[in-house]
Amino acid sequence: MQAPYDTEATADVFAKAKNTFNWLIGHLTDAQTGTLPHNRLEETITEQGRELQRLLLQAHLDLRALREREQVRHARHPDGDAAGVIGADGVPRRRVELGHHRLLATVTGTVTVTRCAWRAPGVRNVYPADAVLSLPAVRQAAARARATFRTRLAAGEKPARKRMATLGVVYDAEPAPRRPHDVIAVPGGGRSGRRLPRARPNATRKWLCGSVITGPGPVIAKVFDHAEARDPAHARPWVVLVDGARHQLDLVTAEAARRRIRVRIVIDFVHVLEKLWAAAWSLHPPAAPAAEDWVAGHALALLSGHTGQVITTLTAQAATVGAQHRDGIDACIRYLSNNAGHLRYDQALEAGWPIATGVIEGACRHLIADRFDLAGARWGLAGAEAVLKLRALVANGHLEEYWTFHLARQHERIHQTGYQDGYALTA
Repeated sequence: MQAPYDTEATADVFAKAKNTFNWLIGHLTDAQTGTLPHNRLEETITEQGRELQRLLLQAHLDLRALREREQVRHARHPDGDAAGVIGADGVPRRRVELGHHRLLATVTGTVTVTRCAWRAPGVRNVYPADAVLSLPAVRQAAARARATFRTRLAAGEKPARKRMATLGVVYDAEPAPRRPHDVIAVPGGGRSGRRLPRARPNATRKWLCGSVITGPGPVIAKVFDHAEARDPAHARPWVVLVDGARHQLDLVTAEAARRRIRVRIVIDFVHVLEKLWAAAWSLHPPAAPAAEDWVAGHALALLSGHTGQVITTLTAQAATVGAQHRDGIDACIRYLSNNAGHLRYDQALEAGWPIATGVIEGACRHLIADRFDLAGARWGLAGAEAVLKLRALVANGHLEEYWTFHLARQHERIHQTGYQDGYALTA
């Protein structure tokens, strides 16, 4: 049974919420509102409805504060001494101060939490109400050595620099055997007969991870961890698609060797096409139509497994180009020569493996670019890392499960380690 003060207090703290609700009902029943279009009605209900929710939450918090104050008042002993709260340090806090406030940001808006502070000389305050509400820790702003501005750089402050993010994706795909002409049309743009191109592998059960702090090594290790969780016996073919960066190849090879896993490394064919196009502009004038057929011919040769032949042909053609125009074709020859062992596209197509990193390119777009590459955006590393991991959780469909885990760990870290034997008032 509630104490008599509850009835009066409840009526008082919820007064603003009731007034807002009554105003909203009156506004919606007004004759003039009946002429508004649906978008204006939605705006009104959304804005005022959210404010009503905030006021309801604020009223409930205020009611908790009143009840806590009343509990403290009734817990005083006849001799005038207050009951106390014992912290994790074992020190009783018998002095209580009412009316301590802190702001709390919620999905409905910012509210104020009023609670009692239990104090003792030389130790930090204890707030039992914070633990009951499982409030986050209060962050103290560090003093800055120089002034900064929100919209421009301060004196001596350097402009932000871009930082490379590393992403990894694990997915399943049923083998989809194909032929070179299923990937690249013959020079001239046509296909022989009426044969339709065969379907490419379809990615399913995609799982993403990434980091802007740790670099490729830990991300690659995470990818292998997740892949092993899916195939602990290493019974399925493992295909690793990379863009040809030497450090990535070395990390993948080392990780596979450490785990004794046989992986088939395939260089992303789209990156190879870009190298061929760079070589084409060493041999053709800008925007020359013949460049497209030249690229298609060499691409088909690579897809057919004739990497050595393509390197020989390009080397001979490079000899006919002046030194000032050889950068593109020389870079292409080096790229193909250095990665020849991972360009066996004929085997990959026959086995039905993917040969392009479209899945990871798509992840770069919706995981990174859509959020981090906004005009004028400036990110700190810690904030960017946190947002990247949250976006990966959302993409993987694990946010709700993670958030439940996060709240439980946060409560344990902040509150369960901060008090001794719970939060009950003690003599």
